[in-house]
Amino acid sequence: MEVSGAVDKHPVGEDIGKVCDMEEPLEIPIISDLTMVLGSISQIEKKKAAHRKIRNKQQHLNRSLIQILKAIKEEEILTLARLSSALLCSSMATMKCLEGGTRTKNNGCGVRQNTKGSHKMAGETGKPTL
Repeated sequence: MEVSGAVDKHPVGEDIGKVCDMEEPLEIPIISDLTMVLGSISQIEKKKAAHRKIRNKQQHLNRSLIQILKAIKEEEILTLARLSSALLCSSMATMKCLEGGTRTKNNGCGVRQNTKGSHKMAGETGKPTL
């Protein structure tokens, strides 16, 4: 059983845990207005329901991710990591190229830009390798 609110006319404002001689206060004040207590209980229940919904979605996503990771081989993960890194460097180089004109630059992550605006990984011969 869970205490969510307390209604009484005499010890208004007192903690219900203290009034009932519990070991610890419950941090639930006694209120004289039943409508206010029911309204706060309703709000608390809505927040709890939303929290449960979010937690369930997170658990579902975690299970899905674990299943996906179990299905992917280590070699495929390394390939995806290299591709992701290459795409990040390419997008960074494109942004620098747009900011700085058409000069040849090396942005520090192995991407070389030529004057035509195309981008190649350092040492690349035109064929994508992963």
